[in-house]
Amino acid sequence: LAAVRAAPGDATAWDRLESHVAEERAVDTIAEAYLEACQSEQGVPGSLAERAVRFFEEWCGADSPRIAVVLERLLAVDPEQPWAFQRLTAFHSDGERWGDLLLVYDAAIGRATARGTRERLLSEAAGIAKDIAGEPDRAAGYLRELLSLRPDDAKTLATLERLLERQERWRD
Repeated sequence: LAAVRAAPGDATAWDRLESHVAEERAVDTIAEAYLEACQSEQGVPGSLAERAVRFFEEWCGADSPRIAVVLERLLAVDPEQPWAFQRLTAFHSDGERWGDLLLVYDAAIGRATARGTRERLLSEAAGIAKDIAGEPDRAAGYLRELLSLRPDDAKTLATLERLLERQERWRD
């Protein structure tokens, strides 16, 4: 345990620690070590996050909330990890945690600097909010923001209008 705390990026130290999981029933101890390493002030390298996610899936289950903690931390310090975003959105989708899923999108939209990426994220979030999560107000907000980026997009405008009509938001 001391070796991974001293050098959280050392794969060999993690290999040695994980080799004791089955024989010592040390799943919780190792899981806490992963969480500690991933939440350190130094940030979390993508390779360590991938390893932690694999460990949690194998030993704690694919629906372990620890997976979300690791992925959210990784994306907070290194948003250029598409695999982490995809895995986190799948995690929340599989668990039908739509509010949490939309929070992941909100964070990604807030971090997105490329216009195309921002447009794609807004479009996906609007669809999730409107069609799956049952949050028409939130969907309208995403669509409005998308229209501010693409003011001549007739399809997005029509979608927003239909959504507002269904809610009888005539003033909007």
